[in-house]
Order: sequence, then C-alpha cells, then structure tokens
Amino acid sequence: MLATDLRYKDIDDILGSREQRFFGSGFKKVNHQIYDIEVSEKCVVATADISYPTDWSKKSEDTDLKPHLSTIDATVLSLQLNEVYITQKFGITEAQRRKIWLKRIVLKAGTTPQEDLNKLIISTQHIKTKNVSDSLGTNVSIFESQIGSMQIRCEIEHDIEKECNEGAKFDSIDQILGLHSKRYYGDMYKNPQQIMEDVQFDFQNQKVTSLVNVTHINESPFKVEGMEAAYYPSFSIIDCMITVAQMAQALIYKVDDIDRSNSNTLWMRKVIIENKNPYQPYEPFVASTYISKSNLLKLKGSMWRTTEMFGEYKNYSLHYYLAHELPSVD
Repeated sequence: MLATDLRYKDIDDILGSREQRFFGSGFKKVNHQIYDIEVSEKCVVATADISYPTDWSKKSEDTDLKPHLSTIDATVLSLQLNEVYITQKFGITEAQRRKIWLKRIVLKAGTTPQEDLNKLIISTQHIKTKNVSDSLGTNVSIFESQIGSMQIRCEIEHDIEKECNEGAKFDSIDQILGLHSKRYYGDMYKNPQQIMEDVQFDFQNQKVTSLVNVTHINESPFKVEGMEAAYYPSFSIIDCMITVAQMAQALIYKVDDIDRSNSNTLWMRKVIIENKNPYQPYEPFVASTYISKSNLLKLKGSMWRTTEMFGEYKNYSLHYYLAHELPSVD
C-alpha cells in the first residue's frame, strides 16, 4: 500500500483517457430498446435489447472486452419500468410525471455477470405505496425489479391523480412515456459530462476526494420530459454513480498499486444510494469516498480484494461493496 498521500490534476491522469473507459464515456455509447410491455395490477414485464459497441471500454488496442450488464443499464431500465407503472396505475399528468423522483435505490448483483443482452426479460413489481407529508410528492412507492441477474429496489416519490386497475400493453416504451430522446432516463442522461479535478488521496484513511462539476457536451433542442424533468438540470443518480465509480476505481488501484491496463474487472456486489432532495443545481462541489473494510481472499487460485465503501456526492449518500481480482504476479 502506498504511504504517501497523492494529488492529481484530473481523474484521467490516474485511470487514462475517459474515451477509453466505460464510466468515462463508454456508457454513452450503449443503446437500450424496451418493447413488448405489459402492465398488470402489480407489475410491469417487458423485453429489452442492450447494444454495446466494440469500443465500449478499452485497456489495450488489440483486445475487445466482452460487455456485460452494468449498474447504469440496470438503473435506467428499472426506473423506466417504474415510471410506466406509476403513469398507468396512478393516472398522473405530464406535469406530475416530471415531478417523480428517486429517493433510494438498492442494487444487488447476481452470482455471475449478465452477458446475454438480447431479448432480456425485465420486470418490476409494485410492493406498496404510502402517503407522505412535508415533501415534494404526496406518496412514496416501493418497487422491486429484476433486470437480468441484477435485483433493484427503488423508493420513488410521486403524486396520484386517479388510480386505475386495468391492465395495458404497449409495443414500445416510447408509446407510453414519450420519445426516449426527450426523457432524461431515456437518452438524455448521456448528455452531461462529469468532470473530476483536484483528485486527492488520503491513504491513512483510505479516502479519495475530488472537485466535481458537470457540463453539457450536447445541448438538446428538446425540453426534458418524464421522471425528474422538473428539477433538471440537476445532479442525478447517474451523475452520482458515474463519478463515484471512477473515484472508487482510482482509490482501489492506488491501494494495490495497480495500473488500469493490467487490471481485471471491478465488480459491484451491492450498492445503496439515498437522495435527500432532487433539487441539486449544477455547480462545483467536493465529492468523497472511502474504504471502510477490506479483505483479501483466495478464490479458485486467484487473489481477490473485497471492499466495503461509503461515499458522499452532493445530496446523495452511498454505501457499497466491490470485489476485484488482483493481477497475478509472475
């Protein structure tokens, strides 16, 4: 482990060019299609195609990495299914849809990575809805989604206009939610660019901090619609995940003195993110994450590091678990 604290101008100075990394820009190259949607009294079931290009992530020029279902994929797909249910079940208006916001999310990975990304059956189940007071919405609903091998539990705040128990079928997600190009959790989450500068490592406390800002690389001509549009532009759960994932990756690599070009995949085992308020206007701030517990274990002849970590990102708080196979020593 490194004993001397370090400071870098930019996250790219540690992890390499963002153009070569999934959490740098690769996630923006992924396309989702959601179709054959069926809404019943308690759940939504649909089919999804997830398309990754060959350059979604690069560690060397002569090697193409095999894509797998990511936390970004699972989050975006589950939130859209939940939005479909709230829209159909509670009869909300377009204005009310824009006010829907995510309060809490828990993602759990399966025992193996989900590498089959075509004709994936995805679903979400409505668990319960309760009234809330002194908040932006009148109700909070809890959903449990299955996206491939990942399980996702969401707490979402929303209004209720008129309850409807009738089922419904839709050919595509755009048929009920509107064009994905106009919705933040459709395609517009790809527009912001997450900037991480002044990256500082405190190895005594196994912590990293960074000055974070978000800019737009492609200004959309459309007014943002759908879930959380009323608070846009604002730091989202996707901004949070993208930034903290890179900070955690940098910290773990530094702890074990690993270069990304010689690293194995960093696997998310579980992540819990809570949001205090959806109003989070874009402005520079300092984000942080640190290792609370860390263990080395031998598994099938390889050495792995498992970590329990916490993080702070604007109004978001994170608690998450990662696993990483250490490079073999020749």
